[in-house]
Amino acid sequence: MLESGDKAVAVRIADRFPTRFLKSYVYWKIRTDPIYRVVSEAFAGAVNLPLLDLGCGTGVLAFYLREHGFKGSIHGVDLDGPKIEVAKAIAAASDCRAVFDCVDFRDVRDSSHGHVTMLDVLLFVSEGTQRELLARAASFVDESKGVLIVRTGIGDGSWRFKLTHVMDDIACFFRWMKVRPVKYPSREIFREVLEPLGFEVEFRPLWGRMPFNNHVVIARRKR
Repeated sequence: MLESGDKAVAVRIADRFPTRFLKSYVYWKIRTDPIYRVVSEAFAGAVNLPLLDLGCGTGVLAFYLREHGFKGSIHGVDLDGPKIEVAKAIAAASDCRAVFDCVDFRDVRDSSHGHVTMLDVLLFVSEGTQRELLARAASFVDESKGVLIVRTGIGDGSWRFKLTHVMDDIACFFRWMKVRPVKYPSREIFREVLEPLGFEVEFRPLWGRMPFNNHVVIARRKR
């Protein structure tokens, strides 16, 4: 559980969502998932840079960042049309100053240079496409203070990985996830793609009190 300061943030953001299910889901997501704080802290030194959020869902990250003083433009894309419509409606009603588009993240070919987030998206494409997307995302990262953040399950064969795989299948069954995972990336793929492009790559386990095999990858350009 996150500290009490995020409880009020979770309440404010969740109250903007249109259904009881989404209100509850968003509230507990913010309260229990450490990724939002990790992203906010990683951007703290460059809050004016643009953010490209690939796989933005209902826009929770954008709303969270605004609550924590992020000032740069935000462009979120996701292939799930209903989620994008929810994000658009909330952004318009709350003056979030974020743009959300229903676009497959694989089709994003141009963007402002700043920060890039890819939360829980790489596992939905093949290894070859993972490499292509990482390289393309890296090209959108600002040369000085930009950060690339990827959250994903890692395909390491651990019990956490196996449980994550099962839970993703369940999410697909109930149609919260529209497509099934294709390939859980390995640690090596991040180093092989990003380090030759001039990035330092940091891995952190991000399961907190949850059993899932979530990790965050934080990549910054070498100084």
